[in-house]
Amino acid sequence: MSLAVWVTLAGFVLGATLASFLGLVADRLPKGRSVVAPRSRCDACDTTLQPLDLIPIVSFLAFGGRCRHCRVPLPARLLVVEVIFGVIVASLAVWSFVHADAATFAVLTLWASVLYAAAIIDLDTLELPDVLTLGGTAATATLAGALGIGPVVFGGPWLASLTGMVWAAGSIVLVNRIGGLALRRFRDTNDRLRPIGFDEVNTAAFAGAFLGAVAGLAVAGLQALIKRVHPAHPRLPEPLLYATLPVAFLVAPIGVGLQASVHGLLAGAGTAALVGGVYWWWRDRHTGPEHDQDNATPDAQDPAADEPVAMGFGDVKLAALIGLIVGPSGWWVTLFAAVLAGSVVGLALRMMGGTRLVPFGPFLAFGAWLTVLAGEPLLRAYLGWLQIAPPA
Repeated sequence: MSLAVWVTLAGFVLGATLASFLGLVADRLPKGRSVVAPRSRCDACDTTLQPLDLIPIVSFLAFGGRCRHCRVPLPARLLVVEVIFGVIVASLAVWSFVHADAATFAVLTLWASVLYAAAIIDLDTLELPDVLTLGGTAATATLAGALGIGPVVFGGPWLASLTGMVWAAGSIVLVNRIGGLALRRFRDTNDRLRPIGFDEVNTAAFAGAFLGAVAGLAVAGLQALIKRVHPAHPRLPEPLLYATLPVAFLVAPIGVGLQASVHGLLAGAGTAALVGGVYWWWRDRHTGPEHDQDNATPDAQDPAADEPVAMGFGDVKLAALIGLIVGPSGWWVTLFAAVLAGSVVGLALRMMGGTRLVPFGPFLAFGAWLTVLAGEPLLRAYLGWLQIAPPA
């Protein structure tokens, strides 16, 4: 057999093996259980599973899809999860063999593992745990930085990955804010989180579009400090802020420039959102939301909890993980593929009388995988059709 066939087989075996653990993570993590101990057991007979019971794919097929001890049928999902991720990792192995190297494959495998576990959990619970989105982003960024791996679409230095990360987070959090504003029929939000919340995201985006990303973040940081000291500080209502935002692009040619204005909008919003996400993840882990004195209300109820949302904040953090690897150019391919796939599946479910609640995380993960494998040629073809030069 050729080397490419061996690479494919090795990638499939690695993916199926990892999927066995990722399935356990997806089952235990939302329940607050350890993913390390205790050892896996049969849900029916409570027998501790032995290595013979845990060989990916092989054990399921060899024992007829039943527990070896009590013969109760096992969920077919166990096999499906392992086969799908085996195919995913095999495809990434072949792509890396052809276009990159072993270091890139190592980064892609870690990245894909986090995305896969997050997608399964989102399908099951409509939630995306911070330990996977934010923790996975930190782990992937650290490994990529240590190995000197930048964006895989159109390449570039590691710092370009950070641009992709904040652009991706920024675009999704702007969908969250503008879409939510439309769903509220253009009424202002009740969100007043201190010291950092959506007010700071809005300010960073707004000021960033007018003044550039660094200045926008500085203004948002100043606002957070003022809000910390004076909770009732004046604020710019969301309807007015986003109604005024187009002016930034009209004056950009005589100001920071259109490219810097767009970058300031996305990077400002994305960076503020991620800083806020990390802060509240740390805050909740160390003090718990029940001890949050800064945001206590008489009925201990978040005043913005019942507001309609166009995009969950977990998707914002998952997008950052994706943008880190696909880069700023590849992110738009990912987003287009995710929206297209999500629309088709969502419409099909509606036509069959299914649920209206369709998690977006799995479609983002699918779009990210597709972007790694084919994003660059797809984007080059599209830009060529528009007669636009692709990124250098």
